[in-house]
Amino acid sequence: MTSAIIDLGTNTFHLLIVKIKGDKFYPIARKRIFVQLAEEGIQTIAPTPYQRGINALSSFKDLIKKHKVSKTIACGTSALREASNSFAFRQEVKQRFDIDVQVIQGDLEAEYIFLGNRLATEHYDKPYLIMDIGGGSVEFIIGHKSKCLWKQSFNIGMAVLYEKFVNDDIISSATEHEIFEYLNSILPPLQAILKEHPVRAIIGSAGTFELVMNLSNIVSETTHCKLNFSEFEQIHKRYTYSTLKTRIDDPNIPKERAKLTPLGLLLMSYIQKVSKAEDFLISHYSMKEGIIAKHLL
Repeated sequence: MTSAIIDLGTNTFHLLIVKIKGDKFYPIARKRIFVQLAEEGIQTIAPTPYQRGINALSSFKDLIKKHKVSKTIACGTSALREASNSFAFRQEVKQRFDIDVQVIQGDLEAEYIFLGNRLATEHYDKPYLIMDIGGGSVEFIIGHKSKCLWKQSFNIGMAVLYEKFVNDDIISSATEHEIFEYLNSILPPLQAILKEHPVRAIIGSAGTFELVMNLSNIVSETTHCKLNFSEFEQIHKRYTYSTLKTRIDDPNIPKERAKLTPLGLLLMSYIQKVSKAEDFLISHYSMKEGIIAKHLL
């Protein structure tokens, strides 16, 4: 069976087409399109990003037809949970492309992320904190071996923090302090559970973490890789406080990610300090693979 999974994120729409054979899946096509639905705020999808989203799904539909997909699962996350015109967007997608977009709540998103990451790092048997940084929300999951001990989604994604705190081209130390104080006010549930279940590792899921991997010049030939904390600290110092032009001109940073990259790095830095983890893993699997694990295998 050939199946398509679509992840309609706040920043990026992802398409993964796979062949299912028994209890295994084999990717046959991937596409990622930066849509930035929250470019003008997450409460409403503005006309320009709205059209980018429609165009992205038109492109996905062409690939779905080309590969003769028999089953499509499409899930919308933070922006489509929050936007006042989410229903209108999903209705247009259904009418134009016959794709049913299911808006999933944060807990289910976290469950999918957990399942996807267990496929990528199933050998890792120490307590771990999975972190998935999106534009609208960030999901945290604490696990040990194959068991999920705790999960929660928080509306502290990169686009949310950018809209709330960033007023200039460069992140200042004062802005960083403001952001960390804000995270301290939002994340007591995470801080409490980390005391109850100390973790040995952070497992970063796709997106921002893969960007850090590229900036580290790590070559990964498996579903995950290890990042040295000192390497991350160098990347954090180099890019968090850089100008937007510097990031746009950097060939290792997709231009569409340049604006929000510092917010992702600040979130990673904050969680590194709070968790006191010893290892830092980057997983190439996330929600899409979790959907496959839950519904297709």
